[in-house]
Amino acid sequence: MDIVSRFLLSFSLQPCKIFMSHPDLDMEPLFVYKLKCLPLVVEWFRRSKQLCGDNVGCWKQSVPELRSRELSAVYKFVRDMHLLASDGYWNNVLNDSQAEKLRIQVEKRKLELMLLRADEKEKCAMKRLRR
Repeated sequence: MDIVSRFLLSFSLQPCKIFMSHPDLDMEPLFVYKLKCLPLVVEWFRRSKQLCGDNVGCWKQSVPELRSRELSAVYKFVRDMHLLASDGYWNNVLNDSQAEKLRIQVEKRKLELMLLRADEKEKCAMKRLRR
């Protein structure tokens, strides 16, 4: 086996070994970074499902069990940081509503300019008709 294939095999076995030796992953050390690590955790589980779901090596754990562990990890984040999660949700709602309001204001300005141009054209046409 060449060096590259050995490296790839060891890289693909790392998540499997972690799952074998740690039935419940501790997420508390990541809480220092608040919700910034949550997307990284979800992506790690997604990659692990791909690698371990291919029955790599001697570890053949089912994908539903991996999904259960992923759900458990995400639940720990949300349970311990529920205020951050809800604040993040409402911040997104606020940002979306502000963006919609800005879009409507821009559209309103465009319509007002179109109305002014139409008024100017109407005045110009009225002047020419009176001559």
